[in-house]
Amino acid sequence: VGVTAIAIGVPAPAPGAAGAVARGRQVYLAEGCIHCHSRYVRPGLSDTVPWGPASDPAAVTAEQPVLIGNRRQGPDLSNVGIRRSAAWLKLHFIRPRDLTPGSPMPSYAHLFDDRRGDDLVAFLRDVPADAALARGATTLTWTPADGLKIPDGAPIYNRHCAQCHGPVGHGDGPLATQLAKAPTDLDHGPFLWTPRGPDFDQRLARIIKFGIPGTDMPGHETLSDAEIVALARYVRYLRGE
Repeated sequence: VGVTAIAIGVPAPAPGAAGAVARGRQVYLAEGCIHCHSRYVRPGLSDTVPWGPASDPAAVTAEQPVLIGNRRQGPDLSNVGIRRSAAWLKLHFIRPRDLTPGSPMPSYAHLFDDRRGDDLVAFLRDVPADAALARGATTLTWTPADGLKIPDGAPIYNRHCAQCHGPVGHGDGPLATQLAKAPTDLDHGPFLWTPRGPDFDQRLARIIKFGIPGTDMPGHETLSDAEIVALARYVRYLRGE
């Protein structure tokens, strides 16, 4: 996955998008998202690997009100727009535990009874294009640690991947029809992002870790390196490799 591919995660703003983003920010405040999520990627720390480019402290503190957040029970949302698609975010708001097993996040399905849900998604997706390029650079340089004890990949797959890709990787999971494009059939492909070739294992691990911006494929940023490698090996097994 190259920097160019990563950059497609931030499409050109649609007409009226600025209004939706402004309304979505108010929904974010009204629903108390600030109490569980931060919007501040700490500079100079390990935050940038899971959550994307570091925040500019001056820009963050200039906001009114400031949305740094009181605590981080859930993921940082500063750059979530380059980590998650609009379809994924909507599904997650409606049924959080379908996509994030064990999540304490409540359902916000009621926001989609009117435009508030879509406005909130627009706000979260409003990320500068240069952040997508920086995320691409991180993706291209990340490698799993060496000397790991690799667990069985099957239960990790069933917990984190089967909802979309299906129990045996046919792309027929229970959420597959609710995405913009059907998930990849891991048996037969086509494997546009991970064709055979040099550094295949590394490329596959990076996609599992960071997802594919511009598609509904999310990253699995909070999994350990050992779990990422286990998933990559299990996906190869499903592909008959």
